Amino acid sequence: MSKDLIHAEPRVATPDESEALWRRLTPSKGETVAGLLRSGRASAADEPAIRSALADVSRPAAERERVALLEALFQHYPARNLGPGEKQFWLDWLMDTRDLPASVLADACGKWRRSAERFAPSPGQLLGKVDPAWRYRIGLAQSWLSMLNADTVVDTPTKRA
Repeated sequence: MSKDLIHAEPRVATPDESEALWRRLTPSKGETVAGLLRSGRASAADEPAIRSALADVSRPAAERERVALLEALFQHYPARNLGPGEKQFWLDWLMDTRDLPASVLADACGKWRRSAERFAPSPGQLLGKVDPAWRYRIGLAQSWLSMLNADTVVDTPTKRA
């Protein structure tokens, strides 16, 4: 694999391209990443798209993005009278959402807004709306990159005790 390919800036995929890539590269039950690679479902040519997808699902949102998303969510609900604790309230929110990519946080906010809830969520309630698939996708993309960069492709079946 060329060094230019490895160190190239990833092109950001559109949401439709990203979803199509995840569908194609997600192993079915009983399949492994190595088996999919051998079957031709992916190749070294897919590496830039996989790197871009990994960046999309693993890059935490900037603080200003989180603030904007949370403020937009809270505008839909009755205002809370926080008094002197308002600064700590927002600092807690920013701390609790610090690992989330913007797309994941936006999706969780949208799920809450579209729910029957009549009040703004606590951080824990909103985090409950986070799609668990994004953490799985991080691991999957890392597995694909490991396989694409390996000299040999080896299946590593899991052993049951």
